Amino acid sequence: MRDHWATQHLEAPTYFQVLSSHGATLKHWASHGFGLRTPQRISISGLGTRLLALKPGDPTLAQDMARGKFSFAGATVSGRPVDVFDATPPSPQWATALHNLSWLQHFVTGGHELHRIVARSLILKWAEQRSGFRTPMVCFQALVSLANAAHFLVGPLSSAYEKSFYELVENLIHRVLAMRPSTHGGNFWQVVALQYASLAFRGSESLRDQANARLCTVIDQIILPDGGHVSRNPQALLEVLLAVIPIRDAMAAKREAVPKALGAAIERMFPMLRMLSHGDRGLGNFQGAGATEMAGIKTLVEHDTIAGRPLLCAPHSGYCRLSHRAGLLIMDTGVPGECNSPLAIEFSDGPHRIFSNCGMPSSATEDWRKAAADIAAHNTVEIASFESGVKSSPAAEVIASPQGSLINGTNEISGRPGKVSHQRSIFLSQTGNDLRGEDRISSAGSPNTLSGQLDFTIRFHLHPGVKATLTRKESRIVIMLPNKAAWQFNARGGTMSLEESVFMGDALGPRKTQQIVIRGSTETADEVNWALRRVEKSAAAPNDRMEMPQLPF
Repeated sequence: MRDHWATQHLEAPTYFQVLSSHGATLKHWASHGFGLRTPQRISISGLGTRLLALKPGDPTLAQDMARGKFSFAGATVSGRPVDVFDATPPSPQWATALHNLSWLQHFVTGGHELHRIVARSLILKWAEQRSGFRTPMVCFQALVSLANAAHFLVGPLSSAYEKSFYELVENLIHRVLAMRPSTHGGNFWQVVALQYASLAFRGSESLRDQANARLCTVIDQIILPDGGHVSRNPQALLEVLLAVIPIRDAMAAKREAVPKALGAAIERMFPMLRMLSHGDRGLGNFQGAGATEMAGIKTLVEHDTIAGRPLLCAPHSGYCRLSHRAGLLIMDTGVPGECNSPLAIEFSDGPHRIFSNCGMPSSATEDWRKAAADIAAHNTVEIASFESGVKSSPAAEVIASPQGSLINGTNEISGRPGKVSHQRSIFLSQTGNDLRGEDRISSAGSPNTLSGQLDFTIRFHLHPGVKATLTRKESRIVIMLPNKAAWQFNARGGTMSLEESVFMGDALGPRKTQQIVIRGSTETADEVNWALRRVEKSAAAPNDRMEMPQLPF
């Protein structure tokens, strides 16, 4: 969700005021450094390999920044470009995006000489700062950004900027070397930053052996045996691939041996990324994933030399997938991570998503992020009095048949009232046009463990790209896709309604959408059957009786 911060204004921007005193500022940076020293002294003597940036920039954003307009994390600060680092950050996310220098790629993609001059001036100003937002992760990302932009910043002609820029990078490398990350993610990005530096700058090759050894250790800590990320976040998996492919390609271009652990991890990750991708090539909104870097995925596909088929079941990462023709379903069958979403599903018809979890906003208040992580923001069953109980690891299996494919999943939840079991079976026909589900709620302990009824709610959040209508008799819901294809949803075992919802997995901010809600109680029915079927053009008239939803076997 986008925070609607008020746009800040500094002094009126003057386009050419960024062309000021390069040498003096970098000498200040080089002489003071970060105040840290390491036993391994790096002395950069020139440019090394030009690294491939898999996330292309946007030249229009470079133009905006050259004119003093800096838009990050849903907020904008305007003024003289070189004064942006003196502005009060509208949010921590905005400050992080400013100081990690990822915006340099917009200038690189623009490629004009004026873009180079402005980018140089901004880097000089950045070098003067001693910001509290320079966390270890921000420093790692800044070194990666500088390595990616090094050839552009230095330029084709020798200048006074070149020597000072190398001194700046040397000091940043020493600071990164001195840091001691406390997480696997931090260790990964530190070693990636050092790898990038060792490839992009001559004189830093001594980092390579140490970085290679550490990368082999760290990559196996964050990438699971089935290729998923240890966080179970599809977006985190994408970020790792976008980071390591340039390392692999640069080493191959230099005819250096690619570490076996790195090559093996890449081979595992590509099929997993395909497993978690919908027909529109975007990633599923599971476990903290939000807006997908579509340009990054497109570039990655072009660099996929593995071409491995998507997995059907990933037990380590906790996902299952059914895919027949245009119909595609992904189910969360793993332990809760950032989100509480046991046995949640997403479903798409070709490039059109129908069922989609609410997604995680890229920038929002903590309350909004908690709401996005709650079970109510996902397409699964919520059982009253068990919302915040102790969760166990769901189990699932995929069964194939001539009729189609079936996922059988089970999740047990412990809470004050006792222990309850949610069994979910979902079938997708070979045609991809018939999706059926069965949700069963029961006691997981002895018959006398639970007393009284269990109230439950089953949600199916719809993607904002589709529109749903409840029929007059409220017996079914018609869902229209952007391509005018129609699907019908009906259910038995509970009361069905169509209600408002919000989709937060959009880069532009939250969007209104709808959700199908089924409410019921084990006092009247402990089993709910539901079906989603595509309406064929030759289908019978709308008033004809629909087949009751049930599993085919």
